[in-house]
Amino acid sequence: MVFTGETHGHRPQAYWGGYAVAKSGLETLSRIWADELDSNENLRINTLIPGQVATTLRARTHPGLSPDTLPGTDDLMPWYLYLMGADSRAVRGQIVECRI
Repeated sequence: MVFTGETHGHRPQAYWGGYAVAKSGLETLSRIWADELDSNENLRINTLIPGQVATTLRARTHPGLSPDTLPGTDDLMPWYLYLMGADSRAVRGQIVECRI
């Protein structure tokens, strides 16, 4: 499993209250599940924090930011594929911040 985290959940800031709480809770949940299921070598649980990406939510929360200045969702695919692939078998219970 690969959960999608968010920078405000990883490093909370003012004015991101409920969203930051939800995303930090997701990080904690993924770490707990990864720890509880560590004996199952076929199951990995991690959280990927993609950073700023041109999404519908980003356009609503940052209307003055041009989406052309940000990576798109397709640019995240190599990170997700890595975390789901054989090369990352030892990566478990991690919070992975990608930089595109």
